[in-house]
Amino acid sequence: MSADQLHAIETLTALMDVANQTVGVAFSDLLVVETVLHARGWSIQDWEEVYTDLPNRQLNVVVKVRVKSCK
Repeated sequence: MSADQLHAIETLTALMDVANQTVGVAFSDLLVVETVLHARGWSIQDWEEVYTDLPNRQLNVVVKVRVKSCK
């Protein structure tokens, strides 16, 4: 394993510790974005130039039958 590969593994492991996938805390997401921008040598303006917001659609789903919990 090369030194670059080892550094990449250590960096990704550290990012996994910062990003909270379970809760999805916006602050940890911000820290990850800042870290990636810094690693690439980009500014917010650089990122904005290449960023494309993708469309999304959120729907309400009607549930006909609700199942009572078993207690």
